[in-house]
Amino acid sequence: MQQHPLLADGLVSTDGRSLAFADNAHLFNWPGALVYGRTEAIASDDPDVFEKPKTWDRERYRAKTTQAPYVDRDRPLDRERPAPAQSPRTLREQYLQPRRVNPVEVSPNNPQFARGNEAGAFEARRNRDRWMAQGREIDNAVLNKLGIKTLAADWPEVSHAAPTFMEGGQWMLDAIAQNFFEGSMVPPALLKEAGPRQCGLLLASYIQSERAIEIVERFQESLWASLGRRLDEKLSQVRQELFTWARAGQLPVSRPEGGIDPALTLANAITATVGIYHLANLGRALHDFKATGQMALQGVLEGLADK
Repeated sequence: MQQHPLLADGLVSTDGRSLAFADNAHLFNWPGALVYGRTEAIASDDPDVFEKPKTWDRERYRAKTTQAPYVDRDRPLDRERPAPAQSPRTLREQYLQPRRVNPVEVSPNNPQFARGNEAGAFEARRNRDRWMAQGREIDNAVLNKLGIKTLAADWPEVSHAAPTFMEGGQWMLDAIAQNFFEGSMVPPALLKEAGPRQCGLLLASYIQSERAIEIVERFQESLWASLGRRLDEKLSQVRQELFTWARAGQLPVSRPEGGIDPALTLANAITATVGIYHLANLGRALHDFKATGQMALQGVLEGLADK
């Protein structure tokens, strides 16, 4: 029997994409240069990363406006600037050229230092937030308003719904038929309509070997037992990955100046939700594979015992 794709190594969706978080972590890594501009350092004497917001001094404003005529002595008079000598095309090319930042020498005689811009501050905050979030619950005000239960890992551990995916029953019936008839006997359409147990009973009615029960029981104790352990291991991997994806979707993304960036935070939440959806489908398929395979096997054994 050829190995079923669900039993292959790794967590892979039906269309061949890896669902392991390690292979998709880049989807949550927003480059600062992409969302906040360039990342070069800026030479400055200002120890603050960003300029402090200007406040309106009411008393100072009243003192200025009581003077006649009113003149803002703190600001030089605007003068007419001469028209640029370069052509618009030349100015545009100069503007499009990448800006160069002069290296800053740090020495006692030079008080200047290099400070990061918005992109650099975004990267620094993101790294700090990730470090602080390790093993801790971080409040995400944006997601709290939405109440997304999936990202809170609020999903059922065990589902007792009727099997949806019949690949396990098909694999089991084909494996037994291959042993006795050297070919498949039960078409997928019949399996879907009648169910794995009834199809197992039907297959057993065609088997005319005196050692049929012994052969099927040996098959159950060897290949099917090994396959069941493999399915349990993969289901355990799916559960672990579900929590990892949910955790990545819960974490907020900080703006360079502080506070939550709602757009990037929601983008990460949506990405995590999509990953969880595909992982849940994979987990359901693995669960149904084991359930329908066991149903088909029991149907064959029951049919053989009644003959």
